[in-house]
Amino acid sequence: MKDNIKKLLRQNLMELRESLMTYLKSKLPHVPPYVLKDFMYPTLKTASKEQIGEFIQEYGSFKWELEKDFKVHPEILTDFTNKQLIKRAGGTKNPNQVPNDELRHQNQKELIAKKGLPTQPLIFVYENGKYDLLEGWHRTIQLFNLYPDGFEYPNVYIGYPPEDSSRNPNWV
Repeated sequence: MKDNIKKLLRQNLMELRESLMTYLKSKLPHVPPYVLKDFMYPTLKTASKEQIGEFIQEYGSFKWELEKDFKVHPEILTDFTNKQLIKRAGGTKNPNQVPNDELRHQNQKELIAKKGLPTQPLIFVYENGKYDLLEGWHRTIQLFNLYPDGFEYPNVYIGYPPEDSSRNPNWV
């Protein structure tokens, strides 16, 4: 009996997840699949219908671009992102209480030591001439531990709001 209930719950959970992803794909057809899967879906999987609608309204008109060899350094980041990077103390503490935070930092540190720069994209949005980090916090923090003045990252998705036409400040 317990196995049947667990199986039914897993099936219902999978149907809910698939329906949310299908819904997001239908409402945000221009958003790259990686951004949907790694940023939008995890952000919205426990959200209310109202919150999902607000999120789609906020990010739905953004133009998403994949930038190669993007120069990440503190001067191009928003104050919020820089403050969060500092608050998280290089991966030793997390004010947002991310599950398995310490282990995730350790895993990223070890992967970077073994394989070099990760290729899994970072996700930013562009706001008023600066970049706000949305996804890839553990990798970014560990890379700033190694390269405090900045680093060139191989794959970065950037969401540009429709009213923002300026792009990519150069590394000074």
